[in-house]
Amino acid sequence: MIDPRVATLFALGAVPYFDEVLIQHPFINPGAIKPEFNPVNSPHQYKHQTLKNLLLLLYLEPFIKSGLVNFIPDPCFFDQHLHRQMLDMATQRRNVMNINQQDADRYMKLCEDDFSRTISLLPKEHRISQIRQAMPELSAKQIEELLQYVEKKNQKDPLSLLQENALSEGGQMIMMSMVPNFEMSLFIAQATGSIILTDSETRWEELNAAQNKESGIVTYPWTALSNFLNNLRYCLSADPEKNFNHRMNGNFGSLRKVFREIYSTIRNNQNVPDAILIERLKKEFRISLESALRSYDTNKQFTFDVKMNFLMPQGFTDNNVQRLILKSGSEKHLSNAPMVIFVEPRNAIVR
Repeated sequence: MIDPRVATLFALGAVPYFDEVLIQHPFINPGAIKPEFNPVNSPHQYKHQTLKNLLLLLYLEPFIKSGLVNFIPDPCFFDQHLHRQMLDMATQRRNVMNINQQDADRYMKLCEDDFSRTISLLPKEHRISQIRQAMPELSAKQIEELLQYVEKKNQKDPLSLLQENALSEGGQMIMMSMVPNFEMSLFIAQATGSIILTDSETRWEELNAAQNKESGIVTYPWTALSNFLNNLRYCLSADPEKNFNHRMNGNFGSLRKVFREIYSTIRNNQNVPDAILIERLKKEFRISLESALRSYDTNKQFTFDVKMNFLMPQGFTDNNVQRLILKSGSEKHLSNAPMVIFVEPRNAIVR
């Protein structure tokens, strides 16, 4: 979910664990949408969305400058044929895969948050009317005090528009971006040689269905390793500055080294697990993780535990994605995505 209220939790929280994190940016390509919705032709409609995008960019700026986050555009921006094919594939899946309820609940909370800000942009007389309908017991003085309180709150809110005419000229365009989608997640992972990391239950279910099968059966040669990794405690921070410091102070260096070895071993030896190698990787990973987690202050309000679910079958593929990669002219890419990690909160204490 590419939103400053969510991306700082999981996307930036995971930065200390990995060499580089690729995040698709939410900025719209004006050449790919209808003229009436074009941000170049109608910039007024995109004030609120641009404010969210810029806040996210400010959070990411030190990570991008340091090469820790690669803020990539949608590959479809550069290939209209790829864009049309991706949309057709997503449309075909629409009746097969539904949005997970936990994802839907998360979207609803964000929508309610956006809606509350939209209410504060209404003309004063409309806001008074809304308050009287919701709380008819309030006196005129109490309504005025409530309006003053909301005004002060908006002044401190980085996502609140302060212009009085923000809802004129067609209102505000508010978008939800969970990108890349299923097809493009596999496409980018195979093209760049990356692990897929997601905090979306919906995307996790889609990727589970894309596990390679032999004679209709999914095999897990690395079960001993994945079960071990799944049962460990992981810690993230919702504070971008803390995450940047954790990444730069060297405490996670040995853990990233083990991650690299695990990834390259699985990618290059998917069918031949070595028991001695697995035991060594498990030992080194546990020692490195315990050392790295000591740098987290678990009493801080922005620190929270998560569960990481590692899925390591004999790769993840989709026939449609394979066709997209071949048609794109790629000459060097992985035959499949070797690993997917699902990050879910375990004991979040974020406020």
